[in-house]
Amino acid sequence: MLQKMRDLKKSRRGFTLVEIIVVLVILAILAAFTIPAMLGFVGDARSKAYLAEAREIKVAYQSAVTQKVAENASSAQTAADGTYTQTGGTAGTGATAAIVTSVQTQALKLLSGDITNTDGTALNTDNTNTTWTIAVLNGRIGDVTYKKGGYQITIKADGTVTTGKATS
Repeated sequence: MLQKMRDLKKSRRGFTLVEIIVVLVILAILAAFTIPAMLGFVGDARSKAYLAEAREIKVAYQSAVTQKVAENASSAQTAADGTYTQTGGTAGTGATAAIVTSVQTQALKLLSGDITNTDGTALNTDNTNTTWTIAVLNGRIGDVTYKKGGYQITIKADGTVTTGKATS
């Protein structure tokens, strides 16, 4: 009896080719189901990260406009109105160039190292073109449009958010 067990043990040294192929087929089927789901999670996470960046930009510009209005009282409120854009190192436009430049500079300082480089140019960590446009009316931030990595995030003045693929 002991001899039969030893002989049986010696004859079973490893897995057969069929067993290995079956395991590989099962793994391939599992991968076929999980990889597309994981790619969806990555895209969703990227979209949420860009939304957080857009909100940070909105807060920075509102802070800069509020500070400028507080410094110059009511005369700066309408002077700060306009459209602020940032594409690389390009500043925005508005009613009074000096105040607009001051608001743009202050906002870029607040975003320095996070959303922008230290020189104020748009930070492109993933080698994509990053642009944003902020509308200011009566010293308040209106719509914010943020484009990065093929996504476009729009935060409306009422707080509603739309996300999607960026159009050229």
